Amino acid sequence: MELAKIAHFKAYVPYPKFQVGAVLIIEDDEAILGCNIENTSYGIVVIDYTKEPISTYVACREIIIEFCAKDMPVILINMQEKIQETTVGELLPWCFSQSDLD
Repeated sequence: MELAKIAHFKAYVPYPKFQVGAVLIIEDDEAILGCNIENTSYGIVVIDYTKEPISTYVACREIIIEFCAKDMPVILINMQEKIQETTVGELLPWCFSQSDLD
């Protein structure tokens, strides 16, 4: 959670000014930090000082499913550290992915 907060402050958000931070923990416990970079298409991920944990927009979910398994755990948090655990497949249950082509 602390790494997600650090990533959050690196976001480039000139439009609605809604910063997003994310952390991907890979097999050897290496942490890969990410943040949103906005453009005028508004295809952004949202997390901030919200009352409840907030999830991604559908466009972001499609990008996530392109690179991750449907059963990959996803942890949604807000800055007050309220947690909601889910999976990529639960975020986008009727998604189309590489496994549909196999």
